[in-house]
Amino acid sequence: MRPSFMADLPDPEVLEREEPRVAKHWLSGKQIALCAFLVVVGVSTAIVRSWQLRELDKKNAVQVADSTPQVTASTPNVKVPTIKPSSTPVQVAPGAYPGERFPQTRTSLLTQVEISTWDFAAVRYAINEIYARHGYAFKDPDIRRRFETFRWYKAERGMTMERLESSRLSRTELANAKLLADRRALLDGE
Repeated sequence: MRPSFMADLPDPEVLEREEPRVAKHWLSGKQIALCAFLVVVGVSTAIVRSWQLRELDKKNAVQVADSTPQVTASTPNVKVPTIKPSSTPVQVAPGAYPGERFPQTRTSLLTQVEISTWDFAAVRYAINEIYARHGYAFKDPDIRRRFETFRWYKAERGMTMERLESSRLSRTELANAKLLADRRALLDGE
């Protein structure tokens, strides 16, 4: 005896005796065409989205690389330029940080694919920006000066990374900071 959920299905013994042209299909031709169309659309959308993210990452990496001076301890008498905020007021959405380069580090979880094209300078800046948004007092004067140009940066004396990570950073920022730190370590080892 066949279970009730199989009542609408053709009997396998009957199908074996019938010619293949007479056998009933599970899906009609229109349904098969619709399924194939949906698969193609889904794959195409995923490819386009992946391409868009890759292009956006390249654009961000180029912008950061272009604006980040490459100064080392062995570079004598080099003045690091400071970025001055615009004197024109800008309408900014609530919770936004005018001038931030990587707002996605606070709004969404990054993936390894997204940051795979970021160079060392971009990754380092993104990590510093996460901590700067919460008032970390950078020991490096160049980094501190860079963020002091933004009105939203208020360095808190005695603020440690441990305190920030345990009390101020969101889960998204914590996860992104760890992912970015892993990427930085990988790039630093190359």
